[in-house]
Amino acid sequence: MQTKILSRIVRWDITQKCNLTCLHCYNTPSSGKELSMFHIFAILEKLMANGLHELNFSGREPTMRNDLPQIVDWCSSHKVRVNLATNGTLLDFQMLMRFAAHLNMIVYSVDGPNPSVHDIIRGNGNFNRTINNIRECRRFITERNSNLKIGISCTLSRNNNHMIADMVSLCCSLDVDFLAINPICFCGSATRSKKRLEIETEDITDAWNKICAEYGRIQPTFALYLGTLPMEARLLNITYCLDLPVIQSSCSAGKSLYINPFGEALPCYMIRPMADVTPEFAEFLRPWRILEEPISYATEAFSPFITFARNHTQRDSKDCADCVDKVYCKPCPLLALFDKESITRCQMARKQLLCVLNNIDDTAIPCIKSHIRWKILPPKLLTTFRRGDYTSKKAFNIGPTAESIWHMINGRNTLADITSQIAAKPRSASFREVKNNVIEFINFLTKEGIIEKKRDVR
Repeated sequence: MQTKILSRIVRWDITQKCNLTCLHCYNTPSSGKELSMFHIFAILEKLMANGLHELNFSGREPTMRNDLPQIVDWCSSHKVRVNLATNGTLLDFQMLMRFAAHLNMIVYSVDGPNPSVHDIIRGNGNFNRTINNIRECRRFITERNSNLKIGISCTLSRNNNHMIADMVSLCCSLDVDFLAINPICFCGSATRSKKRLEIETEDITDAWNKICAEYGRIQPTFALYLGTLPMEARLLNITYCLDLPVIQSSCSAGKSLYINPFGEALPCYMIRPMADVTPEFAEFLRPWRILEEPISYATEAFSPFITFARNHTQRDSKDCADCVDKVYCKPCPLLALFDKESITRCQMARKQLLCVLNNIDDTAIPCIKSHIRWKILPPKLLTTFRRGDYTSKKAFNIGPTAESIWHMINGRNTLADITSQIAAKPRSASFREVKNNVIEFINFLTKEGIIEKKRDVR
């Protein structure tokens, strides 16, 4: 394991203080003395010597540290990119003035489109405080021509799934850069409120459909990120003509580091809260005390968890035995073991996806998505999808026939046109075989998010 990779990206819960008592908080207060600003600088210097590039400050609520502006300024002066996750209730214009110019991104937690939903989770009056401060942040960005990005993070639960689609309009009105929604995970404070917050598998699927339908209808400029599995993302992309990232390997263990308020590091921020509810994870609780121990200790201490995370896959699950993604699909190993229903959602989406793909006729017009960049280096088709900070590169093996089909996908030729032209070439297979090959190729690239199908309206 390379130590420079280990500490390149860091999530740091820089304080255990918080002004709210949210029902679903994954974090619970711990005993210990928080680090002074100077100890924080000492840790940062040690991490910088080992490749630190990006810091993600969280908390409980990081803006409760009075010295946060000085810490952010120090990072900026040392060329370390800083992102901030906050409940937003304290981050008013005056506080933004103190350090926001040195931030790369602020992520606000908003768990509903109105006070009646959000405040059930986070307390009375907090929706209006947060929303007003998001607007103040947009004013700050506009007045200073800042490159600061702002986004909203939302936790999907029984409390808000019935109004989740309204988050799209809310985000439009706030002019944010992205909206991220993930299903609730029952650890930390959430375990005490499980009956109030637990959401059924079919309700999660229904929520994805509602928000994607609304997003597709409005077509906002902000990016949408959902906590979906690969098959769910593919189905939603095809159904609603979207470009949700199809993430197949989301574990960052070994590539990033988590630090608690006391200067102890772990390879993942979820290990401790998950160990509280799943004792088998306790074996991975071997923290690196950064100020006291060399980074070589971290390499040794974290190795069992990193090996576990990298080896975890769904390919041994009987439900995934014949899935085309089984070799590559590596969702978060902690959540995959904790949330068994995620596999059920993925399998449901897989069956629906097959029905959608098979429902293709001669009038369909395949076209390459506008934001896909590509080139052919036989026998490979190389594609790049880029949206904001998210980039996905894929390579596909294609033979001469598939290459011919690819060059005919121009947004004008129907499936019938492509089939006829390929079948007319010398030494072609039978018309039926050609048509099957064309459909299979187009369906495969549609599923991969490379092309989309339109209807012939001539």
